[in-house]
Amino acid sequence: LRDAAAVDRLKQIDGSELRLNGLGTRAVLFIQGYAAGLYLTERAGSGPGVINVKGPKRLQIRMMRQAEAADFRKAFINGMRKNAGEAGLPALKERIERFETVIDTIGAVRKGDTINLDFVPARGMVMSLNGNAKGRPIEGADFFNTLLEIFVGETPVDSNLRKGLLGL
Repeated sequence: LRDAAAVDRLKQIDGSELRLNGLGTRAVLFIQGYAAGLYLTERAGSGPGVINVKGPKRLQIRMMRQAEAADFRKAFINGMRKNAGEAGLPALKERIERFETVIDTIGAVRKGDTINLDFVPARGMVMSLNGNAKGRPIEGADFFNTLLEIFVGETPVDSNLRKGLLGL
C-alpha cells in the first residue's frame, strides 16, 4: 500500500491543507477489501486525538475488490451502531438512515473505485465516489466522529487498519 502510486500526501478541503496521517488496509482472512488513508489538518496518533483535531478531515477508501451496496452499508451502519452505543443512537438515527440511502443509491463499488468521506465543519459529511458527490451533506461532527470511530476508535473494525491510519 505504501508503494501505491495513487497515494497523495496532501489534500485541500474547504481552504485547509490536510496531510496524510496514516494508511492501512482492511482484510478479512487473506482477502484485501480496501485501502484507506486518513487526512487531517494536524497529526494525531490516537483515536481521541483524531476526534479532537479541528477543521476538515477526510477518510479516503480505495476499493481492492467489488462490494455490493448492501454489504458496504451493513459494514458502515453496524460499525456506527457499535461505536455510538445505545445512548448515542437516538441522536444519530435519522442521519444514519440518510447515510444508508446514499450508500444504496451508489450501488456496487468496484475494484479501483475511490470513496471520500469528507468532513467540512460548516456543512457536515460529504460522500463522493470517484470525485462525484453523492447525496446531500450529513450534518454534525458527532455523526462524522462516530463514523471515524469505526476505524480509529477503541473497538475498531480492524486493529491493523487502525494502526495504519494512526501512523503507528
